[in-house]
Amino acid sequence: MHQRSAVQRPVAVSDAADSPLTKQDALLLKNLNHFKNYNKYKNSVMESCMSNEKLAAYRVLSLLLHVNISGLPGYLENPKVPIGIKHYKISTVELDTAKKLFRGVFFNENYLKSLKEEYCIIESLLTIGSIGSIAQNSHSDFDFWLCIDENKFTAEEMFLLKKKIKKIEEWADEKFDLEVHFFITDFNKAIRNEFGSTDEESTGTAMAKLLKEEFLRSYFQVAGKTPYWSMVPVDAKEGTYNKILEFVKKSKHLKEDDFIDLGPTPSISMDEYFGAALWQINKALSSPYKSVFKMALLLAYVLDEKGGFICDMVKKRILGKKPESQWPDPYLIMFERILDFFHRRGEEKTVDLLRKCMYLKMETKILRSDYQSKKIDQKRAKIANYIKEWQWNHETVQELNKFDEWSFKKNAGFGMLINNFLISAYRELSDMVKTKGSEIKISQNDLTVLGRKIYAIYSKQQAKIYSISQFSDKDPHQDNLTLVRYSQHGQNESFNVYMDDVTNRILKKQDTKDYFLFNSKSALGALSWIVLNKCYGQKTRLNIMNYQFAEEMNSLIEDIFAFFPPIDISKIDSQKLLNQAVKEKVYIVVNFSIPRWTKDVKTVGVISRNSWGEMFLHEYSGPECLNKAVEILKQGKFELLSEVKDFYKIYIPKGDCYSPLFNHVNNTLKRNVSFHFGNHSFYKHSGR
Repeated sequence: MHQRSAVQRPVAVSDAADSPLTKQDALLLKNLNHFKNYNKYKNSVMESCMSNEKLAAYRVLSLLLHVNISGLPGYLENPKVPIGIKHYKISTVELDTAKKLFRGVFFNENYLKSLKEEYCIIESLLTIGSIGSIAQNSHSDFDFWLCIDENKFTAEEMFLLKKKIKKIEEWADEKFDLEVHFFITDFNKAIRNEFGSTDEESTGTAMAKLLKEEFLRSYFQVAGKTPYWSMVPVDAKEGTYNKILEFVKKSKHLKEDDFIDLGPTPSISMDEYFGAALWQINKALSSPYKSVFKMALLLAYVLDEKGGFICDMVKKRILGKKPESQWPDPYLIMFERILDFFHRRGEEKTVDLLRKCMYLKMETKILRSDYQSKKIDQKRAKIANYIKEWQWNHETVQELNKFDEWSFKKNAGFGMLINNFLISAYRELSDMVKTKGSEIKISQNDLTVLGRKIYAIYSKQQAKIYSISQFSDKDPHQDNLTLVRYSQHGQNESFNVYMDDVTNRILKKQDTKDYFLFNSKSALGALSWIVLNKCYGQKTRLNIMNYQFAEEMNSLIEDIFAFFPPIDISKIDSQKLLNQAVKEKVYIVVNFSIPRWTKDVKTVGVISRNSWGEMFLHEYSGPECLNKAVEILKQGKFELLSEVKDFYKIYIPKGDCYSPLFNHVNNTLKRNVSFHFGNHSFYKHSGR
């Protein structure tokens, strides 16, 4: 199998032969050699997990960063665009791959080989995460630290670099469905464990040193300089680390320019764990399995300090590897560490949950034949051995193999287990931080943003519509739903929501508990819950029983679905979360469950969504019901004129009294509601 093409620079300098090899030189050279062999191994694991198409895209990423050639992804018509990776030499395989992918581009090989080192601005390109480990799967992101010296950049050059890498990321995603993220990392800040503020793909101040530890345990070198950390002995503290850096500067056998300083293994104090736990709960909204393991590891680090960091355990096995032993897998070391921790705590339910999450994360479906076969790959063999060790019966394995076919209800149940674990772990860490009197190490803005995202999802509030945890990439919308109205002599009305079409089961009085999803005291409550939890899609058929307004209910849910497009709370703009929540969309339903000959406004239902992503349902009846809806409309605040346009909509059922009702509602709003934007005040109505 082809190994990574970036050519490593020779370790020794020209006059090394005339200089005696000290014990320190010998140790560092030995460690460096172990790391380079490990790097080749991780690269081979990474390549074995990729399709030929995605592998081709991966192989040209370094080249795309290294040059600025017209016709290549990332090309910018600006001579000031920063390019070049230190010590990078394009290989024959990379060049051949590039020529096949970009047939209309002329590659001047003399130019590619003559780019001077002093013009290269990227110090090193390194991976972070599951790439190259047993946990890599077809959906794994390719995350890179693109290491630079920010002090050498003007504001314009930084803007151009960001623009260039964004174009490369978009190309990989659009053409190959390969999710690539280049995180620009100033090595001066990395030494100080400074990694930015909270946003969709940042870790914020909450993770800081924990991010550094994750990087050190998982990275491999793609191109550029080698981190000093690779050859520094295990458990070297900051003082020892810095002494070795000074030694390398004077060594005749190691060249300082071959290495990059990203800092030593960090020492992590209690004050960082609270913020990290807060971040993991937020991250779980989009990456549940990853967050489960990271939260579990946080607990292990806090409560089992003697166990040490995973990065040091990995390095110890790399530097101490014997010819007959296997290279370590950082993901498996982490996994075994947290399983052992929770097993010793007697939390077997948590152990079982972690095992199932691990199995699903691997995306490898074990078959009965795999338990005895000697011809299966290393990953499959390892998982089969785990299953034997855990004493799972094959029915359990088969059930997990069908995860993509799990019902909405079953998926939600599993999601609840994960959710409960995350909240429980967070509370335990939070209590420990408070008990020890540690100062929480997280910026106020990050604390506010992350805290409000969690509040928006988990807080209990009057009239709030609650979402259930979904931990599958599968689209949750259902092909069929059933909505059944129940009442006692026309009173105590309630509505049950079921997945699938269960009308025949109900008519035959068969058990429907395995299909039941939700109960509401009103039709609007049921429809709002269905839309919020993404059960309803454009092709969903809603089967309605025992309700006289069934046809209009289908029309209404279509309209609600169109008015409230799905949002991901984990990706809400941080600026919105730093401000107080305000109403962003309001949907008003007039007299829906009232006979159509009624001329007066008897009931009003108000479905609303605020700027934090929370949805509410307020239902009013009586003479003042419309005025109460007016008060909710007055809560709208706008910065842009376009925001007013889609702020609210009114649904009035069709019938003999539609026109009188429409006129009454319209006149009431004209008298009482005006929207302010800048120096202008105006009224806007969207009726139906």
